[in-house]
This record gives sequence, structure tokens and C-alpha cells, in this order.
Amino acid sequence: MRLSAAVDSAAGLTPDCHLCWGYRDRSELRTAAREFIADGIASSQWVEFVGGDSIEQSLEELYALGLEQAVEEGDVGCSSVWDFYRFSGKSVVVDPAASVAARISAAQDVLAAGYKGFRAVVDASAVVRTVQQREAFARYEHLLDRKMSNQLISAMCGYDLDELGPRKVAELACLHPVASDGVTPFRLYADPGVDLALAGEIDLTCRELLVLALDRVLPLSSAGSELVVDAEDLTFIDHRGLLAMDDHVAANNRKVVLRSHSSVLADVADLLPLSALRVERVAEPLR
Repeated sequence: MRLSAAVDSAAGLTPDCHLCWGYRDRSELRTAAREFIADGIASSQWVEFVGGDSIEQSLEELYALGLEQAVEEGDVGCSSVWDFYRFSGKSVVVDPAASVAARISAAQDVLAAGYKGFRAVVDASAVVRTVQQREAFARYEHLLDRKMSNQLISAMCGYDLDELGPRKVAELACLHPVASDGVTPFRLYADPGVDLALAGEIDLTCRELLVLALDRVLPLSSAGSELVVDAEDLTFIDHRGLLAMDDHVAANNRKVVLRSHSSVLADVADLLPLSALRVERVAEPLR
């Protein structure tokens, strides 16, 4: 299982971590970036920092973080957000597949150069301002997350809460296995051995967010047999959440099985008229 958590620090995470960091002050982003970059350097990963609209701005921030030596030695590089991603035609909408392919290619290059992985720290606020941008970027986040679960890639994705607003940030934060405290109530992400994993809490306040996340992720999942979702770290979902999930899955002509240790969740599901969703109780692992 991948690390899945709400965190108050970007330090000490796994080398394949996919972290969302919501910030209100630039100093908050810099503190988290410094922690995440330091771990990457210590793990012999090559690090790319994407801090703004220009390479000059990103380089200035790297120096402000005290990373001049790492830059000069070639262990940390930087680029602008407009160079880091690939875009659809001449638009400012990220091309999900092309951007993921670029990250995989970059990872292969740094592995060939002797590094033990590729790590990116990106302030992505500039490319998620519109609905169309977020639709595309959400798909990029999930496609990359699937690759990261079995590739030597890690990333910290920063989003400006004041510029975008908490709701827009939550749309993207919920697609990360790890997120800063308070930016998303649940997390829907890729995990080896299953199609998806679902963690956190789902209540009335975030039911629409769950449906939106499913709407963006389900088309990217394999068609055919029912999707297996590891819900072992799902700490709460009420019957209305299950019904909403069932309705959306059915509307997309899919089938989903939630695997959980919770007998309560299984019992509640048995009482509901679910047509596309079922809960499968699994035994607690031996400790």
C-alpha cells in the first residue's frame, strides 16, 4: 500500500510520494518545498523546481531556499510552469497524456544519469484557474499518480488557496494520496493491486466533490469487469454517500466493489438498494 495521509509537514515522506500542498502565503510553500527537496537530495533523486511563470523566478526562489550549491552541482534544476507541462495546441490547457509522457521520459533520463529517481516541486496554480484547465489537470494528476505508484517518481503539487479558493483546490487535492491538512476531506488515488484507493471521510459537505472526482477518474480506469477500490482507510461514509456513489457509477455503466475492514459499512450497504456498488468486507491484517 502507498502512503496515504493528511500531513502538516512535507518532510519524511516516501520516495514515491504524491503530495498536494495548499498554501495561503508564499512562505508556506517555500517551507514545504525546502523539506520536500531536502528529502529528494538525501535520497539521491534529481529534483526539478517549478516555482513560477519564468525560469528566472524559479531560480530566484531556489536561491532563497538556500539551494545554490545543489543547483550549481546539478542535483536541482528549475523551469517555468509553461515549459514543465505540455499544452493542447496553443491553449493554456494542459495536455494530460503528453505531460505524463514528458515526466516519464524525464525520469528515465535521470535514472540513466545515475540518480535514484525524479522528484518535482511545482506550483501549479497558474494552470488550474478555469473549469476547462481543472478538468484537464485533474486527469493529468490521476494519470501521473498511476505511473508514480510503480515508477521512481515523486511530486509535490502546490496550489494557492487565496487565489483559487478552497473548493477549487479540493478538486485537485482529493486526487492525491497525501495532502496538507485541511485541503481535502478524502483522497481518491491509484494503489498497486487494486484499481483505486479511497481514504478519509465522506459526508454531506463533500458528496458533490466525490461525484466530481469519480466523473474525472472513472473514464481513465480500465473498462470491463468491476473496479476494485481499497477503502480500508475510508474512516467514514454515510448511506447518502454510498447512494450518491452508486448512482454515479451506474450512470457511467460501471461496477465497483469497495473493500473494507468495516463491518458497519458492509451492514449499511446491505440495507441499501445499490445496483452498481457493493461492499466486500476483508479481514483485518495480522499484527
